[in-house]
Order: sequence, then structure tokens, then C-alpha cells
Amino acid sequence: MEVVSTSARVFRQASDRLSLGQLAGLIVLDGLLTGLLALVIAQEPLSKPLLLATAITVPLLTLTLLWAGVTVWVYAVTHPFSDTGSLRETFKSTGYGLLPSLVSSLLALASVAAVGLTSEEPLTPALAQESALFVAAQAAGLSLVVFQWGLWTLGARYARNVSWRVAVVAGGAPAVVVFSLELSQMLTGSA
Repeated sequence: MEVVSTSARVFRQASDRLSLGQLAGLIVLDGLLTGLLALVIAQEPLSKPLLLATAITVPLLTLTLLWAGVTVWVYAVTHPFSDTGSLRETFKSTGYGLLPSLVSSLLALASVAAVGLTSEEPLTPALAQESALFVAAQAAGLSLVVFQWGLWTLGARYARNVSWRVAVVAGGAPAVVVFSLELSQMLTGSA
């Protein structure tokens, strides 16, 4: 149990380092990187305004809805067990659970760039998605979802002051959904 209490203490200290605005900025950066990754893999020119707008807007909207959805879920699930902690605190603490997604986006973008720089063939979506580096980046992304679960669990525990059992359920359900979506993308070959 020492590890668990140490983890909660570390999360509490770390969550005070970033403001809500800084956290939102990192999540926006993740959305932009995800859009850039989609454009690089699709090899679409940036001169198409509608495509560019879609590539930027869709990941940003998806991450924003995910953040809001996880926040509402954690708040609703923990509400019967605790009347402490505000929706704003829950929003901030669940935002930390999205930071591993930024790492995943950076790994995927780096792997596609490495494939493009080292391949003798022109970079195509199939070449990028079939490369060992891209598959490894996707596998790392799956493992980072487990880290997200941990962060959402700690966030629920910290922001709402609930038992570990309730926090694990509150953080686990969104993590299962995200893991399922990531695995589906990996198996179907969509970026």
C-alpha cells in the first residue's frame, strides 16, 4: 500500500504544477500533432483548406469531447460516494490522464518521420502503417492507455476523495473504451 499512497502524493504534488490553461494547451498540442500525423500519412498537400481544417478540427474536437466525457463520467460515478471536490477539480485531474496521448502522438509522428527518411520508396500510407517502427509506436500507445487508467484513477481519488475501489472503476471504464478504440485502429490499420 506504500506504493499506492506514494503515487497519490506524487499525483497531488504534480497536479499543482500545471494550471488548467497549461494543461489545455498540452491537449491542444496533442490534437494538432494528431492532425499533422494524419496529413503526413495521407500525404495530402496543405494547400487544400478544407482538408487542413478537418485534420486540425477533428482531433481537437475528439480530445475535447473525450476530456469532457471522462470528467462527467468520473464526477457522476464518484458523486454518490463523495460530496467533496468540484467539477473544475475533476476536470483538471482528468486532463492529466490525457497527457500520455501526447506521448503516443509524438512517438507515432517520429516513427512516420523515421520511415519517410530511411525508406528508399516514397512514403505512402501503407508503407508507414506497415513499418515496424509505426507498429511499435502503436503498441506503445496501447501500453500508455494503461498509464492513462492509472492517472484517471489517481485523479478521481485526488479530486473527489473517494476510495481506491471507486476510483479504479471511475478511471477504468474510460480507459477500457480508449484501449478498445486504440486496439481497433491498430488492427484495422487506420491511423
